[in-house]
Amino acid sequence: PALRLDIAARGDAARDAQGLIDDLFRQKLLVQKIQQLIVAGQPVPRPEDVRWRETERPGLLAAAWRLEHAGQPVPAQPERLESDLRASLRSDAGELGELAVRRARAAQDWLTGAGGIDPARVFVVGPLEGGGSEASDQVEHALPSARIDFSVR
Repeated sequence: PALRLDIAARGDAARDAQGLIDDLFRQKLLVQKIQQLIVAGQPVPRPEDVRWRETERPGLLAAAWRLEHAGQPVPAQPERLESDLRASLRSDAGELGELAVRRARAAQDWLTGAGGIDPARVFVVGPLEGGGSEASDQVEHALPSARIDFSVR
């Protein structure tokens, strides 16, 4: 009989929301860095390969702030810029579900690639919020709710 591996994608709105906001904030800075590279006539790497030095951060913050607050004077303190930019960011339930699925797909990709498991036997299930596994209540309570669960069928 053929076995199948289900990977349940689980999310936790409280824990995952901050991670999503951090990611959205990094994307704001990333856009500014890419624009700088284009203006300078430099090659633009893939977004996941773009890096910046800590000394560039205040300038990226200011550029992102100007984009959102056109015509207003830019605060001098980088902390204030970051605080204002982060205050405008929100994550919704759909994004949280997508994060849970990305987490599960990353495990699926590894299992069917480096792990050598037949892709026809590995399935992503979800997104599901919080608990819900078949574990005992005590074990379930001890587990983080932002996770993936594996079940063999």
